[in-house]
Amino acid sequence: MGRASAVRLRALDGLRGTCSVLIALAHLEMTGYVGFGGWLTRGHVLVDVFFVLSGFVIALVYADRLGDAAGSAAFLVRRLGRVWPLHAAVLTLFVGAELAKMVAAAGFGYVPHFAPFTGQRPLDTLLPNLLLIHVFDTEADLTWNFPSWSMAAEFWVYGVFAAVVVPTVGRPRLRLVLAALLCAAGGLTVAALSPHRMDATYDFGVPRCLYGFFAGMLLAAFWRAHGHRVPGGTVAEVAALAIAAAFVALSPGTAFEFAAPAVYVVLIAVLAREAGLPSRLLRTAPFQTLGRLSYSIYLLHALVVTSVVPRIAAAVIALAPGRPAVAMVAIPVLYVALVALLASATRRFVELPGRRLFEGLAARAARGTGPSTAGAAVEG
Repeated sequence: MGRASAVRLRALDGLRGTCSVLIALAHLEMTGYVGFGGWLTRGHVLVDVFFVLSGFVIALVYADRLGDAAGSAAFLVRRLGRVWPLHAAVLTLFVGAELAKMVAAAGFGYVPHFAPFTGQRPLDTLLPNLLLIHVFDTEADLTWNFPSWSMAAEFWVYGVFAAVVVPTVGRPRLRLVLAALLCAAGGLTVAALSPHRMDATYDFGVPRCLYGFFAGMLLAAFWRAHGHRVPGGTVAEVAALAIAAAFVALSPGTAFEFAAPAVYVVLIAVLAREAGLPSRLLRTAPFQTLGRLSYSIYLLHALVVTSVVPRIAAAVIALAPGRPAVAMVAIPVLYVALVALLASATRRFVELPGRRLFEGLAARAARGTGPSTAGAAVEG
């Protein structure tokens, strides 16, 4: 991966994987099948970790690589190849689930909670989802694969990133000013206009992503110049993780939730030093595996929650009636194991082939540009 590999920070890969599992567990708790004391039920602020991480990593990799329009086009094609193939595949699985529901209702007397292609899965919302425009308030709620709003928002913000980077080549101060203005504009828009505060998704998801992504870009600029000054070591990492955990547990529903990017900027900066025990743990094989599977885990878990978990829960309860403690352990373990298993398959058979296909398209788009724009890849 050339220069991209030079900025790979393995502790942050582990952090990304951990957060994807926590979000999957949050949606499990929200469905009522298990409870974790309630601290994850409003864990929507966890999503902002991904925005800040992406802004940080992508700015480190690409801020000095996008020199012209062709390089930007290659970058956007490459990023589309990172996010869209799996998104399209999971949407296809959702459609398959609705078709299966239709067949079961017509032929076997099955009575679903929602009729096929109703509720959050009407047919007329499928195309906006497929085109990644469902994050522009096209509907009055999340539809189909509800976590995909953040992926769609991030893709459009990649375009804003390219629009900032290309005109500011050789003008780093102007680039930082623009990044700061976009960060502030995103945050202020969400604070002033979002009816759901920082739980902005289908309506103000793009400004929310701007807020976090460009906070990450600002961190990348600071990191390049002063990363060695960031406190490191076990004490600093434990403190940063404790603050982030307390923030996730306590801030939702309060004005403090608007501080999400700032909290995660500190966490990412400290963990990126990779100088303490927590970051060492995040670099171990299990967390690195979760990091590699994080995007598939994130996009797949909603399908498993809605279509498979009810069957898992029914089986567990039938096998251990009157033993809620067994269900509290068995359901999340089986759920996470199944999501991880499916994620490993979709990464191998959808993500990686899709990425290779779009890499070829990106190479065509990059013809005539310098070698620094070709062949870059990041997991974020």
